[in-house]
Amino acid sequence: MIRTIILLSVAVVSACAVEHEPLTDNVDQPLAIEACHGKTTDAGFTLEKVARDGSDLVVDLRTGGGCGAHHFDVCWNGLVQPSAPPMIGLELTQQSNDVCEALLTLEVRIDTSTLRARGLLPAILYVGGADRQADGVNTGTLVE
Repeated sequence: MIRTIILLSVAVVSACAVEHEPLTDNVDQPLAIEACHGKTTDAGFTLEKVARDGSDLVVDLRTGGGCGAHHFDVCWNGLVQPSAPPMIGLELTQQSNDVCEALLTLEVRIDTSTLRARGLLPAILYVGGADRQADGVNTGTLVE
């Protein structure tokens, strides 16, 4: 019994000693679309609006916080739904070390140049990954 408790204590201390890269805000730069290789969603945000600004997709969202970093990633599973125009689903994920309880409104920009370079635009791009979306929000927009 004592041996088991000691082993568990060592395992817990070892797990806590693992160094992680510091989490940094990346809200001020357009996100590059990456492949979704098994990424998991830790949303914690509400989609407010999805729109196009030039070649960028602009996502307005609400999230809790106010005193820590918010790091967003966007990925695509490689599928294109055949329609006129085609439809592509993107997954927006957030990592945060922000434990404060203020309600933040953030704008996240998604760089669509990787899709353009592959000849996949124009297309309707849908943004998923949020815990919730505000009433009446259309999560898709045409990007030409």
